[in-house]
Amino acid sequence: MGAHKSDDENYEWLIAWRNGDRAKGELLYQRYAPSVTRFFRSKVSDDTTATDLVHKTFMGCVETKTPFDRRSTVRTYLFSIARNKLFRYFRERKKHAGVVPLEERTSEEFGPDPHFVLVQRREHRLLMKALRRLPLDLQIALELDYWEGMKGREIAEVLGVKYPTIRGRLRRGKQQLMKQMATLAESPELLASTTQSLGSWLAEMKRHAGLNPENP
Repeated sequence: MGAHKSDDENYEWLIAWRNGDRAKGELLYQRYAPSVTRFFRSKVSDDTTATDLVHKTFMGCVETKTPFDRRSTVRTYLFSIARNKLFRYFRERKKHAGVVPLEERTSEEFGPDPHFVLVQRREHRLLMKALRRLPLDLQIALELDYWEGMKGREIAEVLGVKYPTIRGRLRRGKQQLMKQMATLAESPELLASTTQSLGSWLAEMKRHAGLNPENP
């Protein structure tokens, strides 16, 4: 299915769901629940919380009274809501956590590594732990790039920033990711095996973290 046709279908399903058609809502959920689940499972410590945040994301998508702006795609709209739900959850957990903006905090600060990270092979654990040490918006940007195959304009929309800043942000994120992996690696051999096969590790982690290795 082409991207434009998929966008049109997503829009039709979203509007129908908002008008009470639960069957169309279920179709939209089935299409994007794996990606949204993956988004939360890499940032919160337990599956129950991740599941609850996925539910809140989809409910936020349908319950809002704001008309959907078709300059956005439904997919980027969902991830924008997911980011907002994640940030609200973290704010509620640490209301007096200092003056550092939340997008510059790390998911590691808000809890231990999720269970699925701990049971992965060494390369996967290293990569995921390094991602969780990045500022939240850098982690989100890299995951949307690596796991969801989003283009720069889509990532900018999810993060609520101007498009020209995204290329530099992704470059900075990848540099920081490599530095974190070098710091965390138990051996030079582990670091080399992880960085040399980064693409295949990401694809395999994607399957373990949620789910379908193919983009929606």
